[in-house]
Amino acid sequence: MWKYLHKDWATCRLFVLVVFPFYLLYGVIAHMADGMLFLFHIMLALALSLLPLIMEERYQTDTWLCSLPVSRWEVVAVRYVTVLVVITLMLLLYALFGALLRWLLPREQALPLLHPGMVIAFYLLPLLMLSLFLPFYFRYGLSRGFFRMNMSVLGFLLVVMVVLELRSSLGELWRYLRSPEFLSAPMGTLLGGFVGWLKAGGIGVVVLLGLLSVPIISLALSVRFYGRRAF
Repeated sequence: MWKYLHKDWATCRLFVLVVFPFYLLYGVIAHMADGMLFLFHIMLALALSLLPLIMEERYQTDTWLCSLPVSRWEVVAVRYVTVLVVITLMLLLYALFGALLRWLLPREQALPLLHPGMVIAFYLLPLLMLSLFLPFYFRYGLSRGFFRMNMSVLGFLLVVMVVLELRSSLGELWRYLRSPEFLSAPMGTLLGGFVGWLKAGGIGVVVLLGLLSVPIISLALSVRFYGRRAF
């Protein structure tokens, strides 16, 4: 797996070295506005995570990898490891570069450079976005994967809009579900207990488990789709 990571660095390092001066320039500009340097590094983490995929599509190196005695599961897993490595490196770079800029160019009333919530957001935002895209990439390739992902997202948003438009029609059902007649039933008792548990702090556990399950489900789908992909 580490050989795959070295291969990604070897194919992308020239591009990284070329854009590094622009990174310094735009980093200084982003430092002048609260929160912009943080978002700037999140966008860089996304771009650098996608860069090996673009290089693979350009030079067809994934076809070469699949011709070697390696499993497709390894080829897929290394992409997710690459994402985690890139996000971690960009988080460290943000902390170091941000601290350096605050020392060289101090600003009054600046937001905290980093706190636990920002670390969680730095990992979750790119990881969730790429977890959504990678199964489409491994099934259809880069350009077709982007297109099908966008169509799927638009279809999901359309369904959500239709459901919101129909919520007035579902008002009677919702009122019945909240009525004493329904809540007095055994199912209503279980539902009420579950809601009480959520209000007591269980909602955080549910959200955390849900977010952690997204990359796992994405990895399983990517492995399955990549196994069906014809080269």
